[in-house]
Amino acid sequence: MFGYGACGRGVAANFRAARARVSVVDVDPVTRLRAHLDGFGTPPRDAAVASADLIITVTGARDVLTAADLPLLRDGVILANAGHFPAEIGAAGLIGAAEVAGTREYADDLLTLELRDGRRVHLLARGHMFNLAGPRPLGNSIESMDLGFALQARCLEAVANRSVDAASCVVPVPAPIDAAVATGYLDRKYPPASPLTQARSSARKAAGCISTAQWPPPGSSTRFLAGASTFLWYSSTRPVRVCWSAAPCSRQTGTSNRGGAVQDIVSSYTGRG
Repeated sequence: MFGYGACGRGVAANFRAARARVSVVDVDPVTRLRAHLDGFGTPPRDAAVASADLIITVTGARDVLTAADLPLLRDGVILANAGHFPAEIGAAGLIGAAEVAGTREYADDLLTLELRDGRRVHLLARGHMFNLAGPRPLGNSIESMDLGFALQARCLEAVANRSVDAASCVVPVPAPIDAAVATGYLDRKYPPASPLTQARSSARKAAGCISTAQWPPPGSSTRFLAGASTFLWYSSTRPVRVCWSAAPCSRQTGTSNRGGAVQDIVSSYTGRG
């Protein structure tokens, strides 16, 4: 395992649960010590590479594995990247290295490098994030997505209740930019409103509901707009419809295509699923 951050710890734990012998490489000595105290092997980098049957990079850095590492790799080793960008494994350099006599491609985006000394090195998804790339991507688990949406919803709740302020923000998105992005996306996704839709919209306004196109509501913090549009974007695969009145959290209705933490949050305000 290259990298022992939040993602690296999860990957290492999963492989250990599958009874693999896991070694961790990290450039931060404190992080390396944490991996050691967690029970993982923490040998020097080159020793870890030379002893591995499977090498996974999840560091966020570039060129973690390159053609310079070919002499260290054992026969049959599998190289896979779980980091977000396809830059951790120098795939192009590995494929074009002088030590490579030829390549073979197989199903599921598996590429085998045949070295001149007879060794074989298997590369998954050409260095792309292997759980998302390839002909049969598995994607993220519904449990992890549910937790992520729930975290965003609770953060939005804190912003709406004004229990956090600008000091808690990393880089607040200007409200006009958020509104322009949201409007541009929705205008292309849905056709122009029909007369019936316009009539319903007028009825909703008369009832005191505020549409997403009217963010921020009068008297509310513009920071809430950034959170609101971000939440609506990330929940596009798990629909949650929220109707805000002038009093935050007093008139919300929500539906979800699956149960989970997000629906629990909405239900805590509405009293129903």
